Amino acid sequence: MMMTNKFIVILIYSLMTYVLTNENIRFIDNNIDSTESINIINNTINIFQCQSDLDCNSNGICNTNNICVCNDGYSGDKCDQVLKSQLKAFLFEMIIGFGAGHWYTQRYLFASFKFVSFLFALYLIIFYPKLMSKYLQRDNSNCCSTFLVTGLYCLISCGILFWYIFDIIQFGLNNYSDGSGKPLMKYF
Repeated sequence: MMMTNKFIVILIYSLMTYVLTNENIRFIDNNIDSTESINIINNTINIFQCQSDLDCNSNGICNTNNICVCNDGYSGDKCDQVLKSQLKAFLFEMIIGFGAGHWYTQRYLFASFKFVSFLFALYLIIFYPKLMSKYLQRDNSNCCSTFLVTGLYCLISCGILFWYIFDIIQFGLNNYSDGSGKPLMKYF
């Protein structure tokens, strides 16, 4: 019991010492102007501080708080990251399909899974009729298994079609982001 009381006293003392001596708490003081408080917050969070428009890679302007305000199509602390285009992603997905919009936006996991799924569906579409005709030519063909295989074929085909349409709609509504989590540059 005595040991826990000492631990609690030491913990409270440590927290109070941290709060009272930490300069990051100073921005609460009313005597500090807003520019200084923003600078204290920026130093605490470690945000890049620009000195001129050149620090923003000519893709934005350096405002009075020494923070880059990026032009359309750019993001990041230094405006050095190009945003992916919603229109290009939409057109890639609509015209090419096979996950091309996901490849463009660097969403590689979705793109790979969709590409493999489309290849599997393409394999089914090409070889299913041949396999079924050989199967039906046998004397011991079972109607129930034929129905199940045909149902699976239709289910997979409809699922792939639904996924294709769903991705086109999502890219059109700009509900997807790029691979690094940044939003796509809007065109619609």
